[in-house]
Amino acid sequence: MQTLSYDSGAHDQATPGRFRLFPEARGGHNTAPATPAAAVDGRIRYAIRQDGMAGLIKQLETAPDGATRPLSEVLDELRYNDRGLVTAIAQDALTGEVLMLAWMNRASIERTLETGYAWYFSRSRGKLWWKGETSGHVQKVVDLSFDCDGDAILMRVEQAGSACHTYRPSCFYLRVEGDRVRVLGDAGEQS
Repeated sequence: MQTLSYDSGAHDQATPGRFRLFPEARGGHNTAPATPAAAVDGRIRYAIRQDGMAGLIKQLETAPDGATRPLSEVLDELRYNDRGLVTAIAQDALTGEVLMLAWMNRASIERTLETGYAWYFSRSRGKLWWKGETSGHVQKVVDLSFDCDGDAILMRVEQAGSACHTYRPSCFYLRVEGDRVRVLGDAGEQS
């Protein structure tokens, strides 16, 4: 088992820190646990377990239909990447069309579950963003599921307006056709 430490830096809860090796890191979860392993120079360090599939997620593979576990335990065991993020897919709850793929950290997952609307983590801006906060094209979450490896999220949503920043219904408008890529639909006008 390789053990890393998550250094939250001077960031707020919405901003992921960085993973680094620290000699004092021992045990822990696959993501930052609720309490820090050590605090040095105002930076909080968490023990991170990187031993393949998370233990609880692996246990749930053989759980019977209807079995439950506390959400906080499952969030602790998700397989976040080295920036504390996990991929999230938004799918239209009525049509089944895949609308977009984005990134979430634990804070954005929790905000999504608290509000009922999709919140993501913007890697370029380094902060949480509420889908539709500027365009009004919000995503009301119908349900949220984790995949069998604990490294992806699927949210079935009711999409208001277009999902893509190009104002197309879906971000997946570039279709491969043989040795060509076809653009599906026209870009809309931003309001």
